Amino acid sequence: MKKRTIFFFLVSLCLVGSGIYLYGERVAHPDSHQLGPPGPDAAYPGSSGEPAPVVIYGELKKSEFIEKVEIEFWPKYLDELAKTPAPFKEVISTTKGNVFTGSAGTATFEYHSPEISAPAWISIKSWGATYFNKFLVYPGDSVRFRYDLVDGKILFAGPDALKFQCQYEINQALENWNYRKDTFLPVTKSSVILKDEKDSLEYWSLINNGSSVKRKMLLLYPDDQRLEFMKDLLEEDLFSHPGFSVLENYRNLPEEFLQLMEAQLIGSYLYRKVSIFGRLYHDDPRFAELLTTHVLPLSESHFKESTIAHSPAYLDYIFEKNTLISAIQKKPAVELYSHYSPLIRDLLYGRYMVRYYRKFKESNKSFEKALEVVETPWIAESIASLYKTQKTGEQVTDIPLRDLEGNEVSLLDYQGKTLFVDFWFSGCSACIKFYKNYLTQIEAHFEGDEEFAVVSISSDRDSRLWKKSIASGNFTSDKAINLNAPGADHPLIQYYNIQAYPTHMLINKRGEVARVGNFPTDLDQLINMLEFYKSN
Repeated sequence: MKKRTIFFFLVSLCLVGSGIYLYGERVAHPDSHQLGPPGPDAAYPGSSGEPAPVVIYGELKKSEFIEKVEIEFWPKYLDELAKTPAPFKEVISTTKGNVFTGSAGTATFEYHSPEISAPAWISIKSWGATYFNKFLVYPGDSVRFRYDLVDGKILFAGPDALKFQCQYEINQALENWNYRKDTFLPVTKSSVILKDEKDSLEYWSLINNGSSVKRKMLLLYPDDQRLEFMKDLLEEDLFSHPGFSVLENYRNLPEEFLQLMEAQLIGSYLYRKVSIFGRLYHDDPRFAELLTTHVLPLSESHFKESTIAHSPAYLDYIFEKNTLISAIQKKPAVELYSHYSPLIRDLLYGRYMVRYYRKFKESNKSFEKALEVVETPWIAESIASLYKTQKTGEQVTDIPLRDLEGNEVSLLDYQGKTLFVDFWFSGCSACIKFYKNYLTQIEAHFEGDEEFAVVSISSDRDSRLWKKSIASGNFTSDKAINLNAPGADHPLIQYYNIQAYPTHMLINKRGEVARVGNFPTDLDQLINMLEFYKSN
């Protein structure tokens, strides 16, 4: 019955002449036409082939006036987590709307992007809210939107309103699909989550009483229950997803745009399956069989290269899938990438490098190997730029920092000492744990040693908060060299690509970067490593 249902669903799509795509192949539609030549540098819908900016006029309505919005614009997208290459960022001050433009009671802004000649991605945020996250835009696109947080409405108008509305509805379909699912938590025993009496009572009350409205949390143990949950998830019918109905409603939009939207939809859907499989996987022959029968066959090749290259969600999916295969089958991830076309291989390899370079045992060799393989110029430039700042053996930058007295100092000023550098910010719980579990013992071990120092660099913008956190004794101590690099946009933070906290760096007595990341998690091994570098 299940196969028959899927068959008739697909047939019905063909009969109505749908303009949606089925894994990259468009079902015939009388208004369909090919827009531009294939390939990553083709002309795109709404584009004459000439570079053009994207123009967005926004109206934001909230009980409190929104004074600023932040725009992130990605002409090239490799990896959001590593923020390499970094998006163009712009903070725009809003103005009060007026009756003459029909925008009274709103905060308005206008944004003109850099000129682009291919698809790009844009995010629009203000403090505490994200309005659009990585929306697809084309050269010359223009749109007006109103985001009404008072009455719960989102409205689009202007030449390219339907493209934005389509993306918004697809995102809503994805969110709603996941919202309808019960939550789950992989556990080894119930006491892991239910050790608190209040939690335990609430959980068992929900299980025993049931509800047709409320979601419940499934505690998945490493047995048949976890396996069946995963098998059911992998066997879900892709085309039952409501996102395909959204695409059907917008079938008159340009072909290239719809193909990218389908790639985004399918990539998001399959990414969820693969990432959950990675979370639930454990060493069991039945999971290995599921990998072979359900995960490996998941499709990757039905879209043309330019579509995959411009779809962050689809790239997320195939990257996650290959990472999973690499971990389980003990195959180097970079070897798996060789099965793809040169452009897709380079995108995967580039993402692998910018995301995991701090985990490499010999990062210099890994960077040099990547630069031998990667052919796409902008990806090779991104890797080379990162290598320049992360290369071990290079002299540490002399970008100035501030000490507690407000004096300018640089890391080069401490040449002659081996420096263990700890990057942190106030409120970072992982930073507190690292200080309590590691730094206190490291400081005790090297106490009185004039050839070694811990350098504590905070990215707090507020110097008063920074000094208060130092005084709290939760992040650092007065034994360390305490310095401030205020803000994520500080030149030193940007130069060394500090995106996660805490991050650690080792600088030898000659003022050279000896290591960035990839330190032992065992305290004794870490101290032995620091002693080794101090002696060499």
